[in-house]
Amino acid sequence: MKTNGRTTAVLGAAIALAAAFTGGVAHAAPTPETPAGDAKTAVQAAMSEKDFVAAAMRVGGLSEAAARDAYRDPGHRALTVPVEVVAEDTAVAAASTGTPSALARAGSCRLTAKRDFRNGLGHRLFRYTVHKSWEGTGTKVRNVRHEVGHSTTALGRAGGWKFNKTVDSVNEYRKWNGITNGRHYSSRTGQWKASPLEKRNLQVRIMSRADGSWTTHEKSGKCW
Repeated sequence: MKTNGRTTAVLGAAIALAAAFTGGVAHAAPTPETPAGDAKTAVQAAMSEKDFVAAAMRVGGLSEAAARDAYRDPGHRALTVPVEVVAEDTAVAAASTGTPSALARAGSCRLTAKRDFRNGLGHRLFRYTVHKSWEGTGTKVRNVRHEVGHSTTALGRAGGWKFNKTVDSVNEYRKWNGITNGRHYSSRTGQWKASPLEKRNLQVRIMSRADGSWTTHEKSGKCW
């Protein structure tokens, strides 16, 4: 049985949504020099309330009331960027130990975790993304795979930012409930540069367990 889950992590102010929906174009959203008090004007200049509400409900996961509140008073409304999970759910019988056998849950999961860097006004400049997939037998984690992605907005590129490289990569099987390889910890760190002296690192951390549970740098959940 396929299941889909979505967990959200608070990542910035409502004004960033207007920038995102206009492709991050500098003239459609306030520049880094725009005073914070002009946030409302900047959002309304970027798009109409109707378009903003529709986009916020579709992409940001806000209710209609929350989206309208974000449009009318963006300085007090945070948006969300999803952590996406796709899980395959199955059940297998545990090995007999002379007592009635228990059912151990087993399945596979693909988790997408994202880390954003924003300027002082909440505009997203760049994003580092890690896709992690694994299988859990109920007692052990196996077949762990990673894919790494990155993106830089037009506003970030205008500021001179560009992706440099993945500067750190960690993969560790760890004991869980006394079982070797019962969980797997991984982290990836990406680096952006605007100049030889101006660098920013973004780290994504994911712990996956044999029972389908997981924890990222900000959220926890369960695949099956």
